[in-house]
Amino acid sequence: MGQGDSFELRIRNKYFRTHLQKDLDWFITLDYDVSFILHIDEIYKIKIEKHDYIPVDSPF
Repeated sequence: MGQGDSFELRIRNKYFRTHLQKDLDWFITLDYDVSFILHIDEIYKIKIEKHDYIPVDSPF
C-alpha cells in the first residue's frame, strides 16, 4: 500500500472507507472529519479491493 490508496478500516465490527495519507506520520481521515495517526506497533484490520492492485507473476 502507498499514499493515496483506499481501503476499508474496521472499527468495532464496522468498516469505514478511507485513504492512506502521509505527512510526518502515516494517517487516515474518516468522513472528511476525523483524522488519526496509524502507529507502527498496532495491528489494523482492513479490507482492500483486489482489482485495484496489479497482479505479479512470481515463482513464490
